Amino acid sequence: MPLYAEAESSEVSPRAHLELRGSYSQVCGTCIILRKNNPYAAPARLGLQLYGDYLPFGWDTQFGAFRVGPYGSVSTVGTIEKIAAGAAVTFRPKDTSWEIFTQTGFRYTFEAIPFQKEGKPGWQSRNAFNLAIGIRFYLGNNWYLSFTGEHDSNGSHVGVPLSSKDDAKNPGIDAAMVGFGKTF
Repeated sequence: MPLYAEAESSEVSPRAHLELRGSYSQVCGTCIILRKNNPYAAPARLGLQLYGDYLPFGWDTQFGAFRVGPYGSVSTVGTIEKIAAGAAVTFRPKDTSWEIFTQTGFRYTFEAIPFQKEGKPGWQSRNAFNLAIGIRFYLGNNWYLSFTGEHDSNGSHVGVPLSSKDDAKNPGIDAAMVGFGKTF
């Protein structure tokens, strides 16, 4: 018996997810992976995120089911609050108890996050793109455990800054998250 019940028709039924995630965030966390060091002096921050999505659109393929819909989240990074919203996409391979998901949208932080580079102070912009990819493992009765990587950036490194006021050296914030949630 599958841990995640699917309708017995060719239609993919709508789904919603509600999840609580714990996070470990770092200014320019990708710098550590890509450059083996992080030139931005900023403390790592622990946080919590409440995530939800509603995926009313879907289609079946010979390999599995895709679903698409809006998502939203509220979170804390240390003592700084942020909200995000956008589009989520999931893919669940046939006859498995796991699925891959992505989210792409916008994030707003209520307070700019400080950092230093070469002794000079800087601030993360309050507006940013919100990008994430993750995997959910279903445990039974539609409960699941998830692992997510998230990146918030103002887009200046790829030439599409959200605002003309954005610092061209804004490095972005990366988070590794573990979550527990339920599918409805």
